[in-house]
Amino acid sequence: MRWIPARWSRKWIRWELWHALVLTIGLWGVRYVAAGAEPAWDTALRMAAAAVAIATILNVSGWLGGRWIWLLGSIGAAVGLAAMFIVTLDRGHGGWEDLIGVLVFLYLFGIGYGCGVLAETVSAIYHWIQRRRDVK
Repeated sequence: MRWIPARWSRKWIRWELWHALVLTIGLWGVRYVAAGAEPAWDTALRMAAAAVAIATILNVSGWLGGRWIWLLGSIGAAVGLAAMFIVTLDRGHGGWEDLIGVLVFLYLFGIGYGCGVLAETVSAIYHWIQRRRDVK
């Protein structure tokens, strides 16, 4: 995990911009390629705002030192985006399919983020136990 920036590094700003850009393009791809919807600026800007919000949540977690949160949350977002694309492409173009796709994306992102929080907690407990053993 040496390739992930260090805690409080300025590199996280660059990573967030790339993360937001990739998520925005992915969400636009689902909406306008898989679903075949007509382009609309208001919807496109809302999806971009959602992508920026998700990227901010992930990258602030990483900036604060939660590298596992960032990594597993990013994996969850990527898998969720792929699942959303598949659900939207496979099921049709109705309103319910769009809603199911968004819920699948948020569900998988939440699972990834939760697994990252769990991994950070286990890591913190492990390091705490190791420090206590070294003191005695």
